[in-house]
Amino acid sequence: MIFFFNWLFGSRQHGKEDEKYFSKTISFKMVVHDFGKFDGKPEHWYAFKNKTMSTLGVAGFSSILDKTKPTKDQEGNHRVYYLFEGATNDGSASHIVSGQEEERDGRAAWYALKDWYEGKSTSGDIAKACRLKLQALELTPKGEASMYINEFVWFKNQLEDMH
Repeated sequence: MIFFFNWLFGSRQHGKEDEKYFSKTISFKMVVHDFGKFDGKPEHWYAFKNKTMSTLGVAGFSSILDKTKPTKDQEGNHRVYYLFEGATNDGSASHIVSGQEEERDGRAAWYALKDWYEGKSTSGDIAKACRLKLQALELTPKGEASMYINEFVWFKNQLEDMH
């Protein structure tokens, strides 16, 4: 399933020649597997969340997930719902997304996932797993320092994101 997105660049306040150049339409092509799969395991939530935010941002759909803005693009909201449905249909998070099936509300599906995985009980489990992984990290003489640093920062960021 392939979706085509148009991204319009705003025009600058210079001459008409600049206006013609900067208002061109650019097409993005995104296939569903670019969105990723989410198996529903709490320890995989933050990777899925980050990939989701960046993928929807590139596709021009990040505003659909913004609660402070009204959902103007209902078709886009439905597409986002179907992306979440496809991403979770083989895992334990599918029941969370399927709760929005009647409305096909992508924003509601996103916030239902966030509430579940960033709520008190599940985020506590995620924090515990992160702390254990941080404690188990060790830099060995044969290990790569950059890999150690990246993993440390990754787990630290997850813990900070929960607060």
